[in-house]
Amino acid sequence: MKRTVALLAGLALAGALIAAAAAPAGAHTARLVRWDVVKRSGHPPALLAGGSARATDPAIGDTLTLTGTGQAEPRHKAAAGGGSFTHRHADGTSCCRGVYLVTGFVSFTQRPGSLAGTGILDAIGDREQATSGVLRVRVKLIHADGMVAEGTLTISGALPGAPAGSLEGVQLTVDDEHAFTQIGPGSHTLLHTLR
Repeated sequence: MKRTVALLAGLALAGALIAAAAAPAGAHTARLVRWDVVKRSGHPPALLAGGSARATDPAIGDTLTLTGTGQAEPRHKAAAGGGSFTHRHADGTSCCRGVYLVTGFVSFTQRPGSLAGTGILDAIGDREQATSGVLRVRVKLIHADGMVAEGTLTISGALPGAPAGSLEGVQLTVDDEHAFTQIGPGSHTLLHTLR
């Protein structure tokens, strides 16, 4: 009886180790990820909800400013959230504005990086859960005039300790229309792995 239990426990452990080794590094490791577009305060330094991030379509110079928050469950390939957007032409004139809703999960890759030792306060969640990474979700953009478009939103977080070249901010590719891929200065995002 003891041998059977030990054998079954050993097989279960071996199966878990094989499954973990087969998973791509960093992919779908977190069970619940919260994301926020944040603003930074100066004294004391803190990351607060309610910020805005900007990205530019380098081909034509149009800009997109986003607010937002949401969450994703990578293992279940589920995501929710949303925010507001403002699209401006290269000359600064307003093109359109509205809201966007997260409609689906694409991918999440967690990367090294944390707030530990920085003195920056995390006014959104537990600073121990703050992480670097890249989250991609599908979104539906609903313009104030009723027009609807769809695209892929990328939320990139790069905390101290993130790999060299890591980006922080948002990028939005609107299907067959625009690619707001150049992250604007002062764009801050924050990712938390909640469980």
